[in-house]
Amino acid sequence: MKLIFLINFLVSSIIFFFLLKGFLKNYRDKRTGKITQILFIIGLLYLVLGGISLLWFFDILIYNSNDYLIIYSILIIIQSLLLFGVIFLFSLNKNLFYFLFLYLMNFFSLFLPIFNFFILSLIESFLLTIILFAYLTNREDVYKRIGYIGVLYSVISLVFQVLLLVGIGDVYIFSLFSNLFFLILIFNLLADLKKYPLLHLEYSNNKEKPYFLVLLRHFIFIIVLTNFIFIGTLGIHELGHFGISKLYNCESGKIIYEGNFLHTEVLCKNLPDNILILLGGILIPVLLAVVLFLIGDNFIRDVSILIIGFNLIASNRDFTDLGVSDNFVMLSLFIGAIFLIIGIIMFVKSKVDSNLGYW
Repeated sequence: MKLIFLINFLVSSIIFFFLLKGFLKNYRDKRTGKITQILFIIGLLYLVLGGISLLWFFDILIYNSNDYLIIYSILIIIQSLLLFGVIFLFSLNKNLFYFLFLYLMNFFSLFLPIFNFFILSLIESFLLTIILFAYLTNREDVYKRIGYIGVLYSVISLVFQVLLLVGIGDVYIFSLFSNLFFLILIFNLLADLKKYPLLHLEYSNNKEKPYFLVLLRHFIFIIVLTNFIFIGTLGIHELGHFGISKLYNCESGKIIYEGNFLHTEVLCKNLPDNILILLGGILIPVLLAVVLFLIGDNFIRDVSILIIGFNLIASNRDFTDLGVSDNFVMLSLFIGAIFLIIGIIMFVKSKVDSNLGYW
């Protein structure tokens, strides 16, 4: 394991060195300088990560996988937000803020069990970076290649986190491989920034593209978006239960992960039954969806439809605890599935027919 610590220190240090070099060479440039400034901050994060790995190598600190999971997930969360800034400077497209909104909404998942949250935050962060770099693949210049490298880095890292979620693999070894791919991404990005001027290009949809690539982009768009909304809705749903329990000063109320699904465990002597607590989880996501539908544009309205669909499915156990019939429970699942189908169809229709330019 000590050799792995040393390798990770070297990889992290090289990432920092490249980003520092890119910053020093480009910081005077008006637009490229902003990009390299943001990338330099990412480099500082890897410098800290490398320093911690070095401390573990010399046994100055004792390695703990849970501690590293926290450190690494915080790094990736910050990195994802900074990469959002980088990609926005490439595109200057305000539609990217929709995805930032959905990403931030999912931090309601902070109320999940602590280490499940950190794994889920890694998954969500790499889903966001997939969308960001997939956006670059639609450019008509050399930076399209950076988009594909970024998507590859994000997908491989995402697979690692999914394996961790199901209990396979080691977070430190997985992060080392992810860092190696990130190093390749950074090396190529800085090389292109040095050789080619960064110009704002219109993302033209007029040029005919291979059908497979168009289909793949739509598929990635739907998968990433539905994962964002699913985890966010689940967090808001359980937060509704938790919030109502605290409103009535219940002795205990916590969100736990059990049986492959979340539920809120509450011990409340101040209420004769749990009806209000159950209704809190069911109704709060619906109220949020209604507000978004009323104040949002077409994209946000489509999001609100998916929130309702996921919430109806997540409320399955709550309806059972309320004592409703099995037929009603099955009906809620069916209606939820209908909302999901409608929401997905509307997203596809908006993307294909309206050319909203989310990529």
